Amino acid sequence: MSEFGRYTLLFLNDEHGYKLPKELYGEYELKEVDLTTGKDKHYGTLYPLMDAVRSIKSEYLVMNINGTMPELTDELVEKLVNHEADYASVKVFYRNRIQESYRSVHYGYDYRMILSILKRDFPKIYEFYTKRLVDTYSIFSWGGIFRTEIVKEALDFTAKVLKVCTTVLPDRYSIKQNLYCQNLAPYLFSIYLSYNEEKYVNEECEKLKLEMDNPDKDDSEELLNKYKDASRSEILKAVDDYIRERDLEKAAHLIIRILKDKEDIYDIRDAFIRYEKERRYYKETFMDDRKARTEYLRKPIKPESIGIKNGKPKMLVYVWNSIGNDSNIQAFEDFGFEVSTVQMPFNIMNYSEELVDQINVHMDKNDFDLAYSLNCNPAVAEACYIHDTPYIGWCYDSPSYTGSHWYLHYPTTHVFAFDSSDAENYQKGGIKQAYYLPLAANLKAYDKVIPKGDDFTKFAADISFIGSLYDTPLPEAMGYLNDYQKGYINALLDNQMDVYGHSFYAEIVSGKMTKWLDNEDFNRLINWDKSKRDEEIPSDIKEVNPGTLNLILNKQVTNKERLLLLNLLAAHHEVKLYSYKENPALKGLKFCGTANYYTEAPKIFRLSKLNLNATLRSIRNGIPLRCIDIMGCHGALLTNYQKDFDDHFVDGQNVIFYTSAEEALEKANFYLSHETERQKIADAGYETIKEYYDYPVKIKEMFTMSGLEYLIPKKSR
Repeated sequence: MSEFGRYTLLFLNDEHGYKLPKELYGEYELKEVDLTTGKDKHYGTLYPLMDAVRSIKSEYLVMNINGTMPELTDELVEKLVNHEADYASVKVFYRNRIQESYRSVHYGYDYRMILSILKRDFPKIYEFYTKRLVDTYSIFSWGGIFRTEIVKEALDFTAKVLKVCTTVLPDRYSIKQNLYCQNLAPYLFSIYLSYNEEKYVNEECEKLKLEMDNPDKDDSEELLNKYKDASRSEILKAVDDYIRERDLEKAAHLIIRILKDKEDIYDIRDAFIRYEKERRYYKETFMDDRKARTEYLRKPIKPESIGIKNGKPKMLVYVWNSIGNDSNIQAFEDFGFEVSTVQMPFNIMNYSEELVDQINVHMDKNDFDLAYSLNCNPAVAEACYIHDTPYIGWCYDSPSYTGSHWYLHYPTTHVFAFDSSDAENYQKGGIKQAYYLPLAANLKAYDKVIPKGDDFTKFAADISFIGSLYDTPLPEAMGYLNDYQKGYINALLDNQMDVYGHSFYAEIVSGKMTKWLDNEDFNRLINWDKSKRDEEIPSDIKEVNPGTLNLILNKQVTNKERLLLLNLLAAHHEVKLYSYKENPALKGLKFCGTANYYTEAPKIFRLSKLNLNATLRSIRNGIPLRCIDIMGCHGALLTNYQKDFDDHFVDGQNVIFYTSAEEALEKANFYLSHETERQKIADAGYETIKEYYDYPVKIKEMFTMSGLEYLIPKKSR
């Protein structure tokens, strides 16, 4: 297969006793490295690895990582020999983002420190990381076949960063956590390879599992049988032994996970839960302090806050660029909370260490009783978990972009979905604290917005629509597809147009489909931000994400439906459109630009004879906020049917449903010529909102459903 002498197989072995496959003997110059000789308290096994790599003189280097070897096919080796590739690395995949995966096992502060070092000493690599790697779920490992110089460069870079770490990171009591250089090295190695992906060509590489003499044993069952009936003193002695051995992780595993149902050790369990939380974020934990460690059962008791005692709990609201922020905050203040806000220039959907830092500063300095945001923010959830503070995220988007990520499983996180199908999916995914809660209207605020003077001519209309037309890049992107692909997508759009209450795109759009549509220009338009389309396309978005295409298809169907409805209605009645920009496909209606959500929209809803809603097709069952707002402003609502309307709405009594564009026109004709019937529906809609969907009603439901009734302010009990 290979030319002996040009290749060195650096076989990395440890206490597991990995066995080299017989077929590899004689193929490569073999050098076995005993990683257990690495005794440095910070570098551990990394020192023997780095020393061995520095000694290699051959052109190519083959390495395993733990019990995994690269599968060295003739085709793969030939590509390297012919300089068609520079290396082939076995990728390591994680369930969560790489930074979160690191934090779940090690000190999260350490990872944040390497990012600070990159920002200061390697700004270009740091910029690359923040743009391209922050949301990745995999790393390049040193298990693979490489040109030797690449491995040496990557490890030299790794060593430079780690050298700084040893001067700024404190010693940890836990032996495992004190090995931070060993723990961080694989991530730094991967960052270097990723940053140089244009300089060095990577070839995909399959992996082979190695046999071993001493496989890891899961002794959980044995420990459970040993200690499930043990006395408190016996358990405490076992834990103390682990602590003396500086194995805090094994002690935590025994207490938190193996003996999780044992009731007489709650205080011990709480102490180790505290350790695991502090380890995720802070520079040191109480276990790293000798005095605190010897008194680890003296867990600080969180006293009842002054806010709760006074009946006015303190609430931290994370504010982002969302609709209705001010109404939301005002409603909670009116309900009786003392509200503080934090507004950050970060995207609500993305996790951000900087945002965790900012939230933690607020929570460290203030005794907040809970935190809240529209939609669920992972950084806020992380900070609340660290501070053992309840966090409520009320999702008003669908899809709500939360997925089944780690932060939704925190005991402090409570996620509320306005779409009942979203809540059901969360619960099916094992998220226990996920609830269905429709959106609310701030009637106290709306009732104060009274039309006067010129408002009656400016905002009055037969039919009004406030909202986006959802112009998407799909039509332009389809220009780069072949005729068959265009026809297929057009068929998907046409078939979905006639189906309400269910989007079948989630079942159809898959990785297989996006591979079939793979075209560089198509991918660029679908995936890449409009403002950056002239920049080079990052490799990690060259293939369209199925979730992205799914949402764009739903938006495109919504675009077609709204254009059809508006044109049809405008051909027979006066129609006003309030949106960000005009669309040349619309004829006969009046374009009015945008409307202020707080001062103008309530007047438009009240003065329009009919208010149109056409729900974004990705919303399966939920009632859009627009519908709640229309009825909360005494407006008559003409909308497509959604299943969640069934809770309190009946067609022709407090709402007007349509199931097609033709039916929408038919009902518009009727109700525009029957003033009394239309006004009765508008009045009944308002009363329904007042009884079931006003903020005080929904806020009380929120705290009751989540078991947080003790946080309900005194004035609203």
